Amino acid sequence: MVAGILYGYYFDISPTSSLIISILSIGLFGICYLLLKKRRQPSIQIGLIIAISVFSIGILSMTHRTQRYFSSHYSNSSNFKIDSFISIQFRIRATLKPSAYYDKYSVDILSVNHKSSKGKCLLNIYKDSLRTPLNTDAWIV
Repeated sequence: MVAGILYGYYFDISPTSSLIISILSIGLFGICYLLLKKRRQPSIQIGLIIAISVFSIGILSMTHRTQRYFSSHYSNSSNFKIDSFISIQFRIRATLKPSAYYDKYSVDILSVNHKSSKGKCLLNIYKDSLRTPLNTDAWIV
């Protein structure tokens, strides 16, 4: 399963194809199990099909947890263009440990150009002695 998760992380596989592969491999396992269950001897085919099924489930779990595949993810918005102004509304999720030059925050993207979006980002704000730190759960445009 770990090999499938790593494969899904490093190679770009769509969620629909990973779902189809997983369903087919689990279905193949079910058919082979029913055909070979009367045997007393262990079969290499069942072991190989189980390994393929678990590998495909690892890929499936990785692709369905990756946010960039969601159509409402902010990175899939057509509003991001070079040298253009965009309006982003986000919520401060957590205050992270600051560096020497930046205050760091984990934020949830709520909308891009007044269109509902979602996603998570890291926000770095240059430290300034006159600026107060942002509060957790603050909504900012």
